[in-house]
Amino acid sequence: MAFIPHQLLPGAAGLIGYASAKILAQQTATQFAAVRGANVGVGGWSCCSAVAVVPSALVPAIPGQPFGVMFGNSRMLGGGLAHGAAGGHAERAVLGAVNHHGQTLHNFGGAGGGHQYVMYVDLQPCVPCVGWLAAASPATAPFTGANAANALHVYWHWVLNPPNPTHPDHGPAGMAAFNSLGPGAQAADIATW
Repeated sequence: MAFIPHQLLPGAAGLIGYASAKILAQQTATQFAAVRGANVGVGGWSCCSAVAVVPSALVPAIPGQPFGVMFGNSRMLGGGLAHGAAGGHAERAVLGAVNHHGQTLHNFGGAGGGHQYVMYVDLQPCVPCVGWLAAASPATAPFTGANAANALHVYWHWVLNPPNPTHPDHGPAGMAAFNSLGPGAQAADIATW
């Protein structure tokens, strides 16, 4: 399976899953706004993620969409607040939760019989996660499917190691500033991505 990273910005509008990635970003902001600062380990500097899944009894479809959403956070893993060996990485947490709960990634279609899956993560994946997402290590790959036409499109908004880390719209500091906004301001900001 191919791992295809995309920065969630207007220039990506023509790419597979762009519109759905914006929906996932909005769902992520809404989901985690409810617990940020509630002393459960999810603060403004916590990286969050979401992935589109086939709707089920556990994960219903988002109203008006053909997919449901599962969430991950850099402080969570699997089904609970466990910060184990694969913890500390939001993309690993969300795919671990999909696996743990027996859910299936939503297929956005593809040529040649391939499947196109979509994930949103706040921060650009780090180097170890890039290898993990590309299934460089089969033992840690959270999904199966040897079909080379399958692809996981991972959309992220903030650059992990920006050239100007003090700029309010860049890097982890930009993510933390965004997470301090109210829900209306977050929604308005996501609409510009």
